[in-house]
Amino acid sequence: MCLTNSVIELYHDICLIKNYVVEIPSRSDWIGNNDELKEDIVCYIDGSRMESRKLTGANVFDETHNKQHMFPLGKQTTVYQAELYAILMCVVLMSNSTDKSITICSDSQAALKTISTARSKSGLVWETMTKLQSLSIHNCARLLWNLGHSNIE
Repeated sequence: MCLTNSVIELYHDICLIKNYVVEIPSRSDWIGNNDELKEDIVCYIDGSRMESRKLTGANVFDETHNKQHMFPLGKQTTVYQAELYAILMCVVLMSNSTDKSITICSDSQAALKTISTARSKSGLVWETMTKLQSLSIHNCARLLWNLGHSNIE
C-alpha cells in the first residue's frame, strides 16, 4: 500500500514521488513581471495542428543552445497530445544533463495540470512523468506555464 499526500501519488499500485515542480502563475503575475530564467537551461514547447492539412506536430525550442526540434505526429493526434509529447521530447533531449536547472515553458495549462497530478491511466502522461522524475534526480527541473507568445526574461 502506498501513502498519498501532495508529493506521493498512486498509480496502479506504484508510488511516484515527484521531484520536479509545475508552476502556473496567474496572468497578472506575467504582466510586467516575467519570471527570470537567466541561469536556467530554458526550453519552450508547443503542440499545434495545421487545420488546412489536418496535421499535428510537436515543437521543442532549446533557447539556451538555440536549437529547434520538430516532431510530426500525423493526422490522428490532438493538440493536447502534441503538447504532452513536446514536453516528453524536451525531457528526453535534456536527459544527458547533470547538475543543471532546467525550465520547460508551455502555454498549455491543461498539459501542465495533467502532469502535476501524477494519477493517470494515459501511457503518454505516465511516461512523461517518469522521465521527468528521472531527469530531476540529477537536475532541478520545473515546468512553467507562460502566456502564449509572451516574452520571458
